[in-house]
Amino acid sequence: MKYRFTSLRVNFYGQGGMFRRNPNNNHGTTTSTHGNDYITHEYENEKVEFDKLVEFDKWEIPINDLLIDKTTKLGSGAFASVYKGYLKGKNPLLENIGNIHFALEMAENRDNEVAIKMLHTHADDESRTELKKEIAFMKTLGYHPHVLSMIGCVSSIYEPLLIVEYCANGDLLTLLRRHKDYILVDPEADCPAQADFCLTIKDLLSFSWQISDGLVYLSSKNFIHRDIACRNVLITKRMVAKISDFGLCRYSQEALYTTKVGKLPIKWMAIEALKLAEFTSKSDVWSYGVLLFELFSVGDTPYPSISPSDMLDFLLQGNRLPKPELCPEELYNMMQTMWDLNPDSRPTFEIIRKNLSAFLEVSSDAYGYIQVSQDYGKFYSKMEFPLKLTENTLEVVDESEVHIMKPLTDSGILIQQINENIGKKDDKDIIEKIDNV
Repeated sequence: MKYRFTSLRVNFYGQGGMFRRNPNNNHGTTTSTHGNDYITHEYENEKVEFDKLVEFDKWEIPINDLLIDKTTKLGSGAFASVYKGYLKGKNPLLENIGNIHFALEMAENRDNEVAIKMLHTHADDESRTELKKEIAFMKTLGYHPHVLSMIGCVSSIYEPLLIVEYCANGDLLTLLRRHKDYILVDPEADCPAQADFCLTIKDLLSFSWQISDGLVYLSSKNFIHRDIACRNVLITKRMVAKISDFGLCRYSQEALYTTKVGKLPIKWMAIEALKLAEFTSKSDVWSYGVLLFELFSVGDTPYPSISPSDMLDFLLQGNRLPKPELCPEELYNMMQTMWDLNPDSRPTFEIIRKNLSAFLEVSSDAYGYIQVSQDYGKFYSKMEFPLKLTENTLEVVDESEVHIMKPLTDSGILIQQINENIGKKDDKDIIEKIDNV
């Protein structure tokens, strides 16, 4: 919301009483209503003109609109903890962000669940500054379905709060380790009764694609994440992967960021990062390859027998991570290119995403169709996208209007993302209809 001030009346108060404008003085002298005290100010016009616009921060959320569940701690770090919370009323950023995917996510989140990051009780000024920096950084990220979104913040109080999307399934590393014994190599096999759900190879490929899609977005905005690992990927209730933890993320217009300070994840770092402290999108590609090892080994730690101090020499000798048992041969071949000694020889995230799309197409018998929940079906039908709803399946009617297939996973169910420009509809017009779906 913006306001423009075109005039201003100012009353001055002093020890002698209230000052008023002297009507007999064309230069705007003000005289006291009591005594001879006076102050002067030169006015160019009768009205005080302001050219500046006063703009209110669209990310601010009234503190009274937040409910913090202190009994549900989602995580804890050096200076802050994350709790589950609830946002009362309609999400105020639906209109501000103006994005179809975000609006659809929020429409499905009927309880308005959020995650709230807050400082520890005895946090110092340095910790407070770090959280404020994180809030400022996340405001610049924008929205992407595979990057954790900032919902808002509360900075009007002494202890700032950062409000982000709530991801019910926690971080990817914990999810993998929890289901390590329940990976279905055969998609037709039944999940054991003692498991809440089972992961499939297609799920692992889908997570791989989703994370690469988020990294394409970050690299397109010249962000270097520097800490790409399964522990820093969060999973929603619908099994959507979202890149998180931007504490080490940096913006570099020159595509190269150099640093020699701070704690860094040694076993995920590229050779040039270990040797020269140089970080680029290609060093992120290396780290992503290590993430794929974690993913297809179902949560194993990389280089378990190598100490951090020996990592650089180990890699310079040509050693790399072995192929995980569940990793397809073609995918491991691509992973090896991500660990090339020469950063320029590594693939870009665009190429990685394209190759993963091809792997997913081969692994899916449902290619060309989309299996969705009834909520998704109702949404797309109401928006009049070129899709035909048949029971629980959406069939592509006009393939020319659909973007390249980008499968997501919902316990093995494929969902196809629709091009945001589909049908040349305006995002905000669509968002206005969501409440009626």
